[in-house]
Amino acid sequence: MAATVAVALLTRGHGNARRLPPRPKSARGAACERGRSKDPWWVHDGAMGDKPQSRGDAERLLSTEAVIRRALGRDVGRLLSFDPIAREGRDPEGVHQLRVAARRLRAELKICSMVLKTKPAKGLRHELHWLGTTLGAERDLDVLSVSVAIATTAPGADDLRVAIAERLDLDRAKSHHAVIVALGSDRYRALIRRLCAAVTDPPLRRQASAPAAAVLDPALARSALRLDTLVSNLGDRPADEQLHRLRLATKQLRYGAELATAYAGEPAANTAADLAVLQTELGELHDAGRVLGVLAEVRRSRPRWQVDGPEALALQGAIDAEERAKARSRAAWATLYGEARRSLIELGWLGDPG
Repeated sequence: MAATVAVALLTRGHGNARRLPPRPKSARGAACERGRSKDPWWVHDGAMGDKPQSRGDAERLLSTEAVIRRALGRDVGRLLSFDPIAREGRDPEGVHQLRVAARRLRAELKICSMVLKTKPAKGLRHELHWLGTTLGAERDLDVLSVSVAIATTAPGADDLRVAIAERLDLDRAKSHHAVIVALGSDRYRALIRRLCAAVTDPPLRRQASAPAAAVLDPALARSALRLDTLVSNLGDRPADEQLHRLRLATKQLRYGAELATAYAGEPAANTAADLAVLQTELGELHDAGRVLGVLAEVRRSRPRWQVDGPEALALQGAIDAEERAKARSRAAWATLYGEARRSLIELGWLGDPG
């Protein structure tokens, strides 16, 4: 099963499949086109008042309510569409996209919390955290499977690859069982009902009628400043755990930038694309660390693979390759953050020190 998962991830190029080249800069334009609204101005006429003079005006005046409704409709729809694929368990993309939808919804509810009624919004975020955590165990094993498959492709590594795959298969079977139990539970069904109700009748405060730029930009600017402060405090040799926290903070701000494309257009889309590239590089580093942990465990459990022989050579070769991958990511992330930081300055979420 682990081999099937690895092939599916590698051939389809989804998620954190490692060793794939980073998204080219031209992806920023594509991200912009995906993020910009295609709705005519009159869809939100009630929230915006008089007809704007241009599409740029329409985006800047888009109400916070309109942004929230659009985000909830999109991501609840994504969650529902990938639910049956996740239940089948054959395509790892099902669990991945279900988890992405849950995480994105949770982030969006947090970003917009100042215009949402506290109790229902907080309750949804709590349940979405439960769902994302449940799905995360299986998803992490899927990513680990493809990472290990790539790391053990050298000649003589067949026994090593099979030994690791057998262990990961057992772990994945347990985690998928937990996913099936969760998706069949009353708790999950109640969450789906509440999310669908929120799409048609979101728990809004009166302030939600204000322009999204006026409401959301200050909160997103504070998030950008927290990320910038986090980077400034890392020091010259940050620990892996510190960079992992940086990756999580980067992802949260990326979700915010993607949400802002509805009213900020291309600058927000460019920022989201740059943050996504940084997040991917930090993910590569995190994945390399996890693979090294698995390889170290194999070495401890197989004494005969600690001496000369094809298995020992293959194991050491895989360890060396992961160490090099980890070093590359450590050398690259700061430059990528610099690019993302410039986008944040252009967007107005960070001040220009120059």
